[in-house]
Amino acid sequence: MFPASLRQVVTRCAVWLLAACGLLLAPGRASAIGWDNDDFLIGGGTGFLSKIGVFDHDLTFKGYLESNFITVAGMDFDAAGHLVAVASGNVRSVRVYDSSGAIVGGFTRNDDLLGTSNDLKTAPSGDYVVATQNFGGGDGARQFATDGSFVRQYASGRVTAVSILPGNLLWVGGIGTGPISVFDVATGVPLGTVSVATVNSINSMTYSSASNSVLIATIGNRVVEASVTGDFIRTFTAPSNVGISAVTRGPDGDVFATAADQTVLRWHADGQFVAAVSTASALGGASGIVWAGVVPEPELGVSAAIAVFLLWRRVRSG
Repeated sequence: MFPASLRQVVTRCAVWLLAACGLLLAPGRASAIGWDNDDFLIGGGTGFLSKIGVFDHDLTFKGYLESNFITVAGMDFDAAGHLVAVASGNVRSVRVYDSSGAIVGGFTRNDDLLGTSNDLKTAPSGDYVVATQNFGGGDGARQFATDGSFVRQYASGRVTAVSILPGNLLWVGGIGTGPISVFDVATGVPLGTVSVATVNSINSMTYSSASNSVLIATIGNRVVEASVTGDFIRTFTAPSNVGISAVTRGPDGDVFATAADQTVLRWHADGQFVAAVSTASALGGASGIVWAGVVPEPELGVSAAIAVFLLWRRVRSG
């Protein structure tokens, strides 16, 4: 038999938690502050890049994950399914979000080590590798621990793109830096270079586990797909020279890329161009893009609510 005071406390907790979960799960929520596993997360903004928008699989705008992260640039998911985003300029920050939209980690540096950041990828260790394309020289790619501690630097020059491949391989490329440099991201040891046919200057890169290949956003109107050994596979070409910023693989293996004309470009996996969808009204210009298809869909506390409900029933029956 539970004391009356305990029954009252458990009853109140159950009611509050069930009510909260009901609000979260009710259809037609006023705004989307988080994401599910069929959404795109796209950085952008009007004037300054300062927002992270949440878009459905068909690029229908759902709401803002973030609306005040000045110069937001590269984004990636960590092993826990959190979104990691870096901002450049004077902000020099990394922010980590869970699927509800809450900020659960990150750091800010008061020096120039983050520089004018462009691309970001999470390493198997949990560290962040950031392309720091400082204008007027550049400073290669830099690795930081999750608390912001500097770990090491890779390559030099105006680096704009990094990608982490299976086997702890790190690809580093950029603007006029020649072949893509390859490193062991666990040790920092250089492993040589790869030269992908038709690729010169690069804006960003991302490894796709679905195809075991690397998507390379080049300067201009092309995304180039390469094997993990650097062999050319195919080109995804936009109808005009729109200036592609970032690229990801999305539903059905299709390829999606942000462009300077405030659109997201879409191709089928075989390279056939599908459409350009405007982000102007919701986001303005677009920069980084990732798809949450590999991230488990949030359960919004349903299991916890059920557990409390069962305890509540037990208390009442006792």
